[in-house]
Amino acid sequence: MDPEVCASGTGTLICFPKNCKTNVIKTRFSALIQARRIETAIRKSTRPSVKENGTLITAAGQLRITSVKKINYEDNTDKEIIDAGYSGREALDAELSHKDAGEIYKITFKLEGEDPRIN
Repeated sequence: MDPEVCASGTGTLICFPKNCKTNVIKTRFSALIQARRIETAIRKSTRPSVKENGTLITAAGQLRITSVKKINYEDNTDKEIIDAGYSGREALDAELSHKDAGEIYKITFKLEGEDPRIN
């Protein structure tokens, strides 16, 4: 499978590395997730591709999705933006601007461990 394509399975979204624009969790955040420094993602989507209590396989390992909430962009505080791994509001704006349509979602998750397919 092409490494820039995301394929969904039963309750799990498998995101391959590189610059896949459909990745729920961007590869550049992998080290922060593995270090357990971020547990929140802010994404723009017409429909979230993850569900609460589902799992997500990422370059960082397997994540458990703890919540998926539609939010108003203005409700994001600067601290929440930084806690999601961005340097500031401008960096979040740059990422969100890649998609013309969609709502803003805050996704919280916990790192469960390594990709279970590898062991």
